[in-house]
Amino acid sequence: MLYHLVSEGNWEGMIRELICSSKDKSNKDVMLLLHPISVHKDNIVHLAVHSKKKEPLKQILEFVEKNMRHSFTNSVNAYGNTVMHEAAICRNFEAVQLLLAENKELLRLENASGETPLFRAAAYGNTEIVKFLAYQGSQIVTNFQKKKQLNHNHRKRNDDKSILRIAIAGKHFGTALELLKLDPELANLEDKDGSDLYYLLDEMSSSLKSGYRMNIWEKILCFWCPEVGRIWKEKRGYKLASKLADELVNKDKSILDEEEEKEQEEEEKEEKEEERRNIPLFAAIKKGNTKIFKSILEKYPQALERVDHRKQNILHVAAMYRQKEIFNFVKGKEIQKNRLARQIDINGYTILHCVADMEYYEGGTGPAYHLLREELEWFDVRFTVP
Repeated sequence: MLYHLVSEGNWEGMIRELICSSKDKSNKDVMLLLHPISVHKDNIVHLAVHSKKKEPLKQILEFVEKNMRHSFTNSVNAYGNTVMHEAAICRNFEAVQLLLAENKELLRLENASGETPLFRAAAYGNTEIVKFLAYQGSQIVTNFQKKKQLNHNHRKRNDDKSILRIAIAGKHFGTALELLKLDPELANLEDKDGSDLYYLLDEMSSSLKSGYRMNIWEKILCFWCPEVGRIWKEKRGYKLASKLADELVNKDKSILDEEEEKEQEEEEKEEKEEERRNIPLFAAIKKGNTKIFKSILEKYPQALERVDHRKQNILHVAAMYRQKEIFNFVKGKEIQKNRLARQIDINGYTILHCVADMEYYEGGTGPAYHLLREELEWFDVRFTVP
């Protein structure tokens, strides 16, 4: 009965049911509030915040004695989420404020995945709640370098993925930009796979392939169709992603001076060689992400001559992954092109060898003659190689 009332949004009926289930009004059966009523082990307190209003939660808390509210708001569902986690997920800002006033401990409690409510809010792109929670108490601290950053329990979850990475994975670029304002060092926070920056830019690739440009028929259609809202949202997403990419490129520390690198000890060189696998520059080339590629070169022009862990330069990788726009861009740099075109990788391969390598070919399906012609055009690279 209670679950039915909650699912119907009948919050007043829910309160009446709780009172009626007791022998009299003075003996309210508050334990019913903690009884799981959903398949995910949510109780009524968890579900109340999904009304996206303050009143249902406020009514429930008023129904409970003040000295019991702490344990009620601390109750968790099957995922270890408290009521604050659920309020942060469903964008119920008023409920977040009410809960914080009742129980400040909720701010630091982690769910089964090691996520705080602030982390959950970021994962769902709830920027307003992220900002509000970040400025509560000591959630922003000063590190040993005297730089401001989020408290450590907000920065990563149990699987070592950062709050910034999760926000970007959900395509919440506005939230990601806000996180970088709160904690600029999030961009350089490493996880178990290496530098997080590589993955951040890699996960953004699909959103930065190109700006959304409507042809005349799309514009006419959008004028008469409600879908115009979706299209503008898509355009805004591209702008935010573009701005975020620029921010991340500015924080990229993978572009090192080659001379400094040569002076490193042999052991350090091996470690640095492994790091090269994750250089955002090469990630952008492989994905054909011209926006990120050009942003990196604009900030670090010398990056044009970087090599990866296989001693392959930009032309090698662009040829291997059939990224024509990037390849032609480098060809236009006459001096650098001549130097890069002469280089060979650790296997002794030239750029032409990389063209012949079909391992990373993703031409897809289509008329055989068209695909063959497209591939044969790549062998014009021989005119680039000295």
